[in-house]
Amino acid sequence: MTNATEAAACNGSAAAAASGLSKVKILEGIKALESGDKSAALIDLSAAQPAITGESDQAKMHFNKGMKVFSGGDSNGTQMYLKAALNFLG
Repeated sequence: MTNATEAAACNGSAAAAASGLSKVKILEGIKALESGDKSAALIDLSAAQPAITGESDQAKMHFNKGMKVFSGGDSNGTQMYLKAALNFLG
């Protein structure tokens, strides 16, 4: 492998790892909300936030709307937006 090929492979692996992390943390956040544990949801969703920055605009938009609704106390609306964000994650 050339240095450029190795760098591209590393970047691709990093992007896949970030996407996987954001999916896992969003799913854990949804499960926490479903069980009524808003503190655990906040921890999981906060962990997903940095990982989602490299995702599609649609995924980021739905995630950010979900976080805004979450801060307003609407667990059902938060779940709806987070589930929509999952549909746009790679």
